[in-house]
Amino acid sequence: GEDPVTFLRGMLQEQIGHVHLKDIAIRAEHVQKGERLADGRRVDTVFTGTGIIDLPAVLKQLRKRNYSGYYAVEFAPKEGISRAAALAEAKEYIERIWESCDEIHQF
Repeated sequence: GEDPVTFLRGMLQEQIGHVHLKDIAIRAEHVQKGERLADGRRVDTVFTGTGIIDLPAVLKQLRKRNYSGYYAVEFAPKEGISRAAALAEAKEYIERIWESCDEIHQF
């Protein structure tokens, strides 16, 4: 239930070893096991860019903190297209965000 950008603002650059990006959806259903929030609501990994995580803001905050380490992007399938096409689409999305961060970082 914590905002990732707010969380990053409270960290020192030295505290960030690597970054694991994934987009999520929060379900009203309460569960006892699996990924869930502190209040028990279920959390599902969703296709990159379709969930509630503001990935552009997260990457921009990491760039502001001069993070230059590794990024891992967790993949979730997208209905209606092949796995290969979904991977390509997710990769293009992250690359577009990254390029916009470069433009912001130059100023």
